[in-house]
Amino acid sequence: MKPRRKKYSIPAVIIFSAGVLLGLILSGWSLWGQVEASLTVFPNGDQGLTLHCPLMLSSTETGRVSADFNNPTTEEINPTIQAVIGKGIQSRTVSNVLALAPGGTKPLQWQVGPADKVFGGLILVNVFETSQPNFSSHQGFCGFPVVSFPGLTGQQMFILMFAASLAGMVAGAVLWVLGNYPWRGLIENATNASASLAVLVLLDLLLIFPAWWGLSLVTFLFSIMLIVIIITQFMLLPSAVDRGER
Repeated sequence: MKPRRKKYSIPAVIIFSAGVLLGLILSGWSLWGQVEASLTVFPNGDQGLTLHCPLMLSSTETGRVSADFNNPTTEEINPTIQAVIGKGIQSRTVSNVLALAPGGTKPLQWQVGPADKVFGGLILVNVFETSQPNFSSHQGFCGFPVVSFPGLTGQQMFILMFAASLAGMVAGAVLWVLGNYPWRGLIENATNASASLAVLVLLDLLLIFPAWWGLSLVTFLFSIMLIVIIITQFMLLPSAVDRGER
């Protein structure tokens, strides 16, 4: 490896890898919470219910999960809203009966905190709205991590990790370009594979916000597969890379 290439490429790989790893940790935490929450759904609602949940909580703060309940019928309805926070014997249930006038809407919110976490670092919430005459039942769920980092809230920690992941991938890519452009041979293939990995990780991070965990699972798995390919094809065979450059 040429001195100039070595000067930039090694830091580029380290910084880029750190950004990717941080992004996958963040998206993996979110995905783990959503998958675990989906496994606790019972009974199953006829339609989905949108919950507004924290992206992350610190181990010293409380957060709120909320949802809006509406009555699209022409008569008053009185659905029972049951929120299950936690899982199994570690769960607690909060029930409310609403009086919803025709066309009316009422919000509900539930306070959650570190005492509700399960598996050492997740808060799981499932909300079920019973059916009424001419009105289907609804159900929604969410799961999110609880982290311990002194001096930061969960939201601040999420923003910091998100920004650090993006910064690491961008900085690593810039250093890689400085050290390896123009590309050829396996260097070009490695660059294309790394660019694809960065796009997948970024997509996985963005999917946290709408909680599209099904698509997030697909992109997360593809990211892991691509990492395995990059390691085996381009990092464990440096001699092959050098031959491809000449």
